[in-house]
Amino acid sequence: MNELLSTIDTESEHYVAVEESSLHVLLVESSSDKSDQMRHLLQEVGYTHFSWAKDFSEAQAILELEKIAIAIIAENVGDEQGIELIWGLSSDLRSPPAMIITDEVSRVRAEEAENLGAKDYISWGELTPRLLDRAIRCVIAENAAYDATRHGTDDLIQRIFELEQSYQTLEEQAGENAHLAEQLDLARGELESALTEVVHTKDQLEMLNEEKTKLFSIIGHDLRSPLTSLITLGEVIDMMGDTMTREDLLEYIEGMSGNVRVVNSLLENLLEWARLQMDQVAFTPSIVDLSELASRTSELLGPVGKQKSVTVHNEIAEGLHGFGDLNMVDTVIRNLTNNAVKFTPEGGSVSILAETDESTVTIKICDTGVGVPAERLDTLFLLDKGSTTNGTQGEKGSGLGLILCRDMVEKNGGKIWAESEEGKGSTFCFTLPASAP
Repeated sequence: MNELLSTIDTESEHYVAVEESSLHVLLVESSSDKSDQMRHLLQEVGYTHFSWAKDFSEAQAILELEKIAIAIIAENVGDEQGIELIWGLSSDLRSPPAMIITDEVSRVRAEEAENLGAKDYISWGELTPRLLDRAIRCVIAENAAYDATRHGTDDLIQRIFELEQSYQTLEEQAGENAHLAEQLDLARGELESALTEVVHTKDQLEMLNEEKTKLFSIIGHDLRSPLTSLITLGEVIDMMGDTMTREDLLEYIEGMSGNVRVVNSLLENLLEWARLQMDQVAFTPSIVDLSELASRTSELLGPVGKQKSVTVHNEIAEGLHGFGDLNMVDTVIRNLTNNAVKFTPEGGSVSILAETDESTVTIKICDTGVGVPAERLDTLFLLDKGSTTNGTQGEKGSGLGLILCRDMVEKNGGKIWAESEEGKGSTFCFTLPASAP
């Protein structure tokens, strides 16, 4: 997947790096007041090229004359439906990407618009300059990535077509020339390899799309929820702070602090995961002291466990080593141990253990927590299948930490899995090479 993302990033770099002022935005909207509102919002974030069409005929005329970077189309334009124009644009590969803007968001209409080619679905009510800028950037970047992938697939299909023609030609001459028969075998092998590459590319694209959908869901739900709570708590303090008791004020501040920690943890995992997918994380494998890393983790998370009477033990023997990137192995042990503390009730314990054979070291994080239902064990490390669960004291999570652990372990040549019995605890295991290859 890293190779695919690298290709997409290279092809779409021009679009993402374009200055806002050079992008030409077209709004298709019958209301002049909303046109003025959109113009004002765009100008606030640096978009100076703006065109307005009151109906579809004006929009088509502008699209034929101007180089439009993105079209923002009202869901209802007079007596016409915005998705009808979306459908027309999506059938023309030369047309710019488009998104729907509406007065009231509807999940059903949003899905219908997406199925007909809309790249996004936003509402006037929630629109801010920053949100509009982010939406435009995401749509243009996504469209550029799609174009890059489509061009790559077209090249592969053309290559397959050429190989098929070569194969047929060689097959006709194979009986007359033994050398041609040998070339025929080579062409057949190349054809099979190309077909395999197409299938592999298709699978990668599907997985990328599923992971993108899940990632947007995480950002949209798990990030918005604590931020909304943070804003609400701040507004309460702002309005009623003078009349609150010290105890009430401290309780509200503690709630705000908790929400800030949740947002910070999620953003750190999101950024680390994104950097890992784009192969921008330094990778310097070496011999690492697993006992030292486990001691560091137990010291770091010991106070966290103490707050809920959960003990954290390092049971890895001194001198036990593995081969991997120090920072990545440290992150995996810390994330898995933090999860174990989160899902272990008061009075429980978490242990970090390791065992080795000639070629592999297996690190285990065992807890006496609530356990994982059997039906979820196989999907814990899948971004598009996983789900979030609160800890025993309501601790929030997004599920992205386990995905980050999976990718880091696989980057280091290991495997990761979980064993659990609901109500009795869980053991999360991952492997590393015992020595340098």
